[in-house]
Amino acid sequence: MSLETFDDHLAWPPRVRRAPAKHSTPPVARSLDLPTSAVENGAWHDDFLILGSRLRPTWDQLEIDEEAPAYVVPYAPGFPVQVTCPVGSERAETVRVSCDVIALPRNVAGFFEFALRENAELPMARLAISDDRLVVDQELPFLAAGIPALGITIEAIGWAARRLRPELSAAFPSTDA
Repeated sequence: MSLETFDDHLAWPPRVRRAPAKHSTPPVARSLDLPTSAVENGAWHDDFLILGSRLRPTWDQLEIDEEAPAYVVPYAPGFPVQVTCPVGSERAETVRVSCDVIALPRNVAGFFEFALRENAELPMARLAISDDRLVVDQELPFLAAGIPALGITIEAIGWAARRLRPELSAAFPSTDA
């Protein structure tokens, strides 16, 4: 340690080193030559691209829903599973995996009781309402959402949606599938 560095260490009040400013455009997105509009809206941030690199080794037919933005995994015909990482701050904190079940019925008598009962029986997933649709979803911490964890979660979400849709469609025939 040099004498200048030692003096800086002993200075009072301590000197605060500032973190470098955040890039206005994520470096990975810039290197991929993505359209400027797609990069500026925040959809193509580094964490979203990293999530895609975790999904591709397991799911070779991966699609991208640019409107959401989300990766779409074709779990089974009629049961696409969406995987995304919403970013409200500098880093993504969670990965959200979801699959559409049915539209909310007009007559909801018994519907929410059914959903509450099912939530108690779905340890790897939960039922939620999104855009007037019942969805099965789960959130994982971004840092823990590696390839095995994502694969297991996608399988659990897809399986739950496939199991629930026929049962709910039979119990609430006015809903669409």
